[in-house]
Amino acid sequence: MAKINLETTNKLRRLLSSWAVFYQKAHTFHWDVTGENFLGFHKYLKQMYEESVEHCDEIAERLRQIGERTELTLNGASSDSVVQDDNSLSTVNKISQDLITAIAQLTSLQTEIYNEADEQRDYVTANLMTQLSKWCEFNSWFLASVAGEENETNM
Repeated sequence: MAKINLETTNKLRRLLSSWAVFYQKAHTFHWDVTGENFLGFHKYLKQMYEESVEHCDEIAERLRQIGERTELTLNGASSDSVVQDDNSLSTVNKISQDLITAIAQLTSLQTEIYNEADEQRDYVTANLMTQLSKWCEFNSWFLASVAGEENETNM
């Protein structure tokens, strides 16, 4: 079993909170999206929030594997998250831009955890961060393409 320090463990908890907020953000946007390309984007958002639940599960299971409890509450997730708990947007372009920002915030935290886990020789956690970041990079690119900003977005 990996031994990682308390600071990294706390960052994993923060990441779980952040993915939970991201899940809710994507789910609410799925309900409220309007405008051009509604149907395709509505379906994309459903896929996004379903995959976000899987990411939450992977992070929570990693915490349990290293002997930690998740102790996640909705209020706690909202206050601990690096992703802003704001779902007031409704157009495809504005939602895309907001999700790009949220994904960049997730990626930044995942990179910190990756670096710390790698330094502590916790290669399983480091690999999980790599897989999550791979998902983030693909979806950031996709959202930038939808918003017409593909060449302007660089994670």
